[in-house]
Amino acid sequence: MKLIYKHRRANIENRRLANELKEKRRKKRQSRTHNKQKKEAIEPKYDSEGRFILEAPYSLDLYKKDNRSATIHYINKIRNYCSNTEGKIHLKFTHTGVSSAAAVLLLCSVVDESLIKYGRDIITMSYPRKNKIEQILQQVGLTKRLGRSERISETQLDSDVGYWKYSNGHIFKGVQLDKFIGSVLSEAGKKTRQLYYKGLKEAISNCVEHAYIDTAGNMVQTDHSKWWIFGGIKDGRVIFVVCDLGVGIPQSLKARFTDQELRGILQTVKNVVSLSRDQDSIHIATKLGESRIGKAKGRGRGLNQLLNYIKENQRSVLSIYSNRGSAKYRNHKDKPHKSSLPGSIRGTIVEWQAPIA
Repeated sequence: MKLIYKHRRANIENRRLANELKEKRRKKRQSRTHNKQKKEAIEPKYDSEGRFILEAPYSLDLYKKDNRSATIHYINKIRNYCSNTEGKIHLKFTHTGVSSAAAVLLLCSVVDESLIKYGRDIITMSYPRKNKIEQILQQVGLTKRLGRSERISETQLDSDVGYWKYSNGHIFKGVQLDKFIGSVLSEAGKKTRQLYYKGLKEAISNCVEHAYIDTAGNMVQTDHSKWWIFGGIKDGRVIFVVCDLGVGIPQSLKARFTDQELRGILQTVKNVVSLSRDQDSIHIATKLGESRIGKAKGRGRGLNQLLNYIKENQRSVLSIYSNRGSAKYRNHKDKPHKSSLPGSIRGTIVEWQAPIA
């Protein structure tokens, strides 16, 4: 009995030591993450030519909650310094090691809009320290757009970078957007193109065409009323990510519906708390066009079409970010995953994924 008791005590002690070691490792990883976040908070300095240096965060990412604050803060800094100063800005990616599609597309969109508004030489950049980040920025055209030569050949691109295609255009140039969607879908084969093309091009077009409006809901046309899009085929899936820098879904709803109409819609849609929450406005916009809610106006029709694709196709995902909210839909779940963002992205990003036919 004593031997059994000692053996049990030894096992308990071993588990305790193992747990302590596990906790030490966890704290060490946490400390490393904290140090990376410190790097992300570096304040801009001037270089020898008097340009603001804006150091990108370690993670350019909107998917993980822990990375959103630094990413949104950095991108909004670009906007603010371009609009509020007469000086130029220099972007550095010294510490950047992680990036994701939605965040990179937002960065491209904001940089492009700033160049249109304030001049082509308002922003410059340094080559990233990490080769993967340089590949990504080159593949989406940001390197060339900011006056740097492209140093990596197509054959040197990693497989998870080379499949991305990128385009942008004015909201009234729908033909260009349609061609881009068609070219991406064609890579997946005739059956996939036939399944998705007509509905998808209409849905995405509806989303971006009604992004730039005034308080009365009328469409506004300026040089920077544009859309930006990524598309590609990866691991048997079709992926599109589209961005606009318009008023955002919450403001779009308020411009296109009366207060009375919005109150009626609010009572009809499930899983909604308040229109003051942007994530709830996104959810309402995806429901517009359903028979019990009424005829959709503007971009709501496009979002509802994309959501219907998700419901009908297994392993499909729809993610929407607009202003200060986000909502994610999966075909096997009734409720969306909604969350608030730590700052406004000042526009809308829609990401749609579905299996190829």
